[in-house]
Amino acid sequence: MLTFEVNRAEARQYCWPQREPIDYSLLGLYCDTALELTKMEMAEDSWQILHDILDNCKSNEFCMKIFVHALYANPKRSSEELCKLCKALQQVSDNSMNNIAKKMLKFTYSDLPKDYKLCLMYLAIFPRRQPIRRSTLIGRWVVEGLVTKEDWESTVRHANQCFDVLVTRWLVYPADTSSTGQVKSCVIGDQVHGFITKIARKHGILGKRLSHHLARYFSIFNHLRLHSSDRIDKFFSKLFEESSRVSLIKVLDLEGCQFFGGKNQHYLKDICSKMLLLKYLSLRGTNLTKLPSEINNLRELEILDIRQTNVPAPATVHVILLKSKRF
Repeated sequence: MLTFEVNRAEARQYCWPQREPIDYSLLGLYCDTALELTKMEMAEDSWQILHDILDNCKSNEFCMKIFVHALYANPKRSSEELCKLCKALQQVSDNSMNNIAKKMLKFTYSDLPKDYKLCLMYLAIFPRRQPIRRSTLIGRWVVEGLVTKEDWESTVRHANQCFDVLVTRWLVYPADTSSTGQVKSCVIGDQVHGFITKIARKHGILGKRLSHHLARYFSIFNHLRLHSSDRIDKFFSKLFEESSRVSLIKVLDLEGCQFFGGKNQHYLKDICSKMLLLKYLSLRGTNLTKLPSEINNLRELEILDIRQTNVPAPATVHVILLKSKRF
């Protein structure tokens, strides 16, 4: 704080007429924001620890933003907790931004509820910087059992709350927002993606058997063995050659895949005959033109998405899915 006052005094000498210098420092901006968020929750002498934490961010706005968003989500932080964070930042050996960012991400991650942590780790299966629809995440979190409540409506509501918390903490970034201000899709930044990928591998959510670029198509605990050279359309061309592991898949997200036309129209029939435990099936944006009668084999299916396809509305009349929650 002494350095700050000295610099301010020197700056005042250059002002004419005499006035307070204009201060646009990021450190000052985020300090003011942190103080505003915590002034009703913390002791008056706690401002120094907030300043020291932000100062240890070395003017890296990502780190400062993560910290301030963590305070916004939970302003009732104890002095002990903040001192521990400050000490951890000071002990970063090489002061690299990457290591400081990891400490700050660990800080905001650590006090998330357990199911919110699982939902965040789940995002590691998606490519970084690629927009992910809110509705896609909510549906997949629910059918994967990452969030559970007493009924479907309560579970979906809880999953939506989780999504909003991740946005509030700046762990995911808004990509598209509705006219009412609701975030409709989000993006995972590079630093957060790297952070959660490491944790997801440790907890077995991102399996070593499944190539990362194929992971988003399937449920997280599927035990499939697919290599980086494998293509998703080739997988379905050999579906009946696959082992019984295929029958355990609960989530199949084929949004945007264009391999259901011509001679490949049997792919969906094969899916409906082989993957009988499916709870989530997205065919959104594919070149699908009809639904086979075998679709009714999917007796566990809770979510079926055929938006942005050429399947005519009358073709859905014969679809009878007893556990359907969203169609």
